[in-house]
Amino acid sequence: ALDVEISDDGKKMYYKMPARAEALDFDTAEFELKIPVQWDGVERGYVVDGDKLKDIRTGHVLVDHIIAHDPDPNSTQYKQTYRPFTATSIGSERAATINLITLRPSPLQDRYIRMKTSVMLRNR
Repeated sequence: ALDVEISDDGKKMYYKMPARAEALDFDTAEFELKIPVQWDGVERGYVVDGDKLKDIRTGHVLVDHIIAHDPDPNSTQYKQTYRPFTATSIGSERAATINLITLRPSPLQDRYIRMKTSVMLRNR
């Protein structure tokens, strides 16, 4: 991503991707990035709306049954509300972290699923 914006409450993330060249590169046979690097003009992002993660552009639900608090009694964040999207750094590089916890009710025992990933951000 060229640029990432995260809302103050951590429930929305917008990002910009770099534009690709119009023609295939002769050496790589791929559409390389335009130089100088520039935005491709497509609005992209995600929002946690209630218990659903949605693609902002299409409105498609990508993940459902999201809960807003950490259910793990062994966690330092137990019963606390967490931010689904956060700005962070990995070493000296900027990054964004996506953190979601889902609850799947079951007659025997509720099942919690944790999903967390960090992505490096491209510098201009």
